[in-house]
Amino acid sequence: MILTDKDLQLLSSIPSSVPDQEKRENDLKIEFDGTTVLCRVCGDKASGFHYGVHSCEGCKGFFRRSIQQKIQYRPCTKNQQCSILRINRNRCQYCRLKKCIAVGMSRDGKSHFYLS
Repeated sequence: MILTDKDLQLLSSIPSSVPDQEKRENDLKIEFDGTTVLCRVCGDKASGFHYGVHSCEGCKGFFRRSIQQKIQYRPCTKNQQCSILRINRNRCQYCRLKKCIAVGMSRDGKSHFYLS
């Protein structure tokens, strides 16, 4: 998913309702140069093309550890339909790995192309 200038303008026009919220939002802002690429797993800013898909450092590391250590995660307690987003990606490892595979991550797709 790529954000357009119009999307960012709409997001920046939403007023901050809590004084400290503005500081937190500034800490979380993603620099947008017209070509921002998002992680296919969680929607965070992608750092590059890892294991066959654009992904962030967090999802890249999670997938790498999962396949290298052959981890068998506990089955999901919520019907295996957890939403994997940046803010909650660590809550259900089972669904996160399932989504990594669903978006096309694979051991064979390993690549070290980084976005600047």
